[in-house]
Amino acid sequence: MKGYHTLTQHEDRGGLRPETDLRAASRWDILVPRIVLGVPAALVLLVSHTVSLGRIPLRACTFLELTGYPCPFCGITRSFWAMAGGEWQWAVSNSPMGCLLYPAAWFFAVFQLILLWYEVRKGRRVFLFFSGRLKKGILVAFGLAVIVNWMYRLVSGLA
Repeated sequence: MKGYHTLTQHEDRGGLRPETDLRAASRWDILVPRIVLGVPAALVLLVSHTVSLGRIPLRACTFLELTGYPCPFCGITRSFWAMAGGEWQWAVSNSPMGCLLYPAAWFFAVFQLILLWYEVRKGRRVFLFFSGRLKKGILVAFGLAVIVNWMYRLVSGLA
């Protein structure tokens, strides 16, 4: 069929590329993926800007309670709230990985909104394909960020 492309036709190119040749069957085909992907990121950002940290019913970290050591993700919530309140220095000292995830959440939420606007306007879906190398690189970078963040919290004595 003319105008339709599959991933197998482009595997050798690699990298990030939009595929905009697929017509959406209905508006729901456009809305549902963008809502499922964009709303959680937007909600986290909205709540971090509008609700004080003391009003969030946070559960104690199970890993911390069982082992006495912070888990690799301890401090990210506090870091998000600190950044939302403009306390960047405290956010960085509490959880460096949270300082990477906060702008990433903004980028992701805005990116999903832009894609939603484009797709509704054009009536076409946009698919982003990552090459195997890029996927592997992203996973390795994320894994290293988790390990570095965890080591930082352990060495700093943060719980």
